[in-house]
Amino acid sequence: MSDRLAELISQLTKGWSERREFKVLRNRQAELRIETITHPPLLAELFTKTTVDVMAAGGDIVGGGGKPGSRPPGSLEAADLIEAVRQLARDTRRRWAPDVRLNVPAGRELQRCLALAEQADPSEVAQFEHELRHLVRRARIFLGYDSAPRNLWERCGCGGTLTVLQDNDGLPEKIKCTGTRENLPCGAESPRHMWLELLHQLETNYEHDDQ
Repeated sequence: MSDRLAELISQLTKGWSERREFKVLRNRQAELRIETITHPPLLAELFTKTTVDVMAAGGDIVGGGGKPGSRPPGSLEAADLIEAVRQLARDTRRRWAPDVRLNVPAGRELQRCLALAEQADPSEVAQFEHELRHLVRRARIFLGYDSAPRNLWERCGCGGTLTVLQDNDGLPEKIKCTGTRENLPCGAESPRHMWLELLHQLETNYEHDDQ
């Protein structure tokens, strides 16, 4: 079983922790401190966001906004994310255990997939992990934990998205193929000392094509 898959499902269903470093002034000297912050499950936060937005809009998930049949944007995005996770988990579970008929919430579907992954085809597990990581990233951005990635207009040779990854100081570190929602990345990447050259080349190609 993939530890990375287990970690993604844990973020969604059990919560997750992060370590934060900060400095305090003691005896006129700065001391480094580290604290661990535990966050609730992403699915629970999405559900809460949906409920809060619906109540603020008038107590109805449909027709509670300013227009008949409309929903506030926040609740729509959160509800869509929950449904996307449930649909992905349900479709995957049906492929891995077609004889099992369940109609359960997203969290239980994910836990079932995690158990089935031990006997599933590794390539299918990798694909499920890739698609689930995409949804987890969307949820973390929507909830404000992460910032939206910077993607280039140019595509990788495999057709995947080229994403600018940042270091801990927020500076561009490398450009990496992150694949698409449906397809795994090819693994291509350009380190820090090459990414500016790549951007210049892409810009030159764009200007040449535009002429």
